[in-house]
Amino acid sequence: MAEDRLATLVRDAALLLSSNRSLIDVFDDASALLGAHLDASIVLIFLLRDGELRCEYASLAGKSGVPDHLVAVRAESTVARVYRTGEPVRYTSESDWTSQRLVSVGGFARRPQSALFVPIVVNDATIGVLSVQSTTKDAYRAGELQSLQRFAFFVGKAVEARA
Repeated sequence: MAEDRLATLVRDAALLLSSNRSLIDVFDDASALLGAHLDASIVLIFLLRDGELRCEYASLAGKSGVPDHLVAVRAESTVARVYRTGEPVRYTSESDWTSQRLVSVGGFARRPQSALFVPIVVNDATIGVLSVQSTTKDAYRAGELQSLQRFAFFVGKAVEARA
């Protein structure tokens, strides 16, 4: 059952992210898709812009925007590590995650308990990081990490098509 749900997520991502709509509209729909197929109450997309890794998109409880405290990425952060190494990261509980922060967008705030971070790769180059986060402990398994990696591939293609 879970495998079918994750396969549907990847198939739907391919269709959605290949559309000709604006990147923000596509990201909004992608966030809704991730929320429906994964326990993703928070979706963050970080992209390399002008030599700096920055949060380009955030969605929390259906509100989208860019939270001020996530705009610039710290060199020691999980996002920076995933970007540098190209290796995905899965946190299953708050105690695993040493740089725990309250994420707020549009007046809503959540403290994530579980998270997935995957690189966004285009033509063998990492251009950013996609993260989904949940307020539920142990929300993500290895299969969901693999599906999110495939999802990130389509995010990269959408960004590349609009560059």
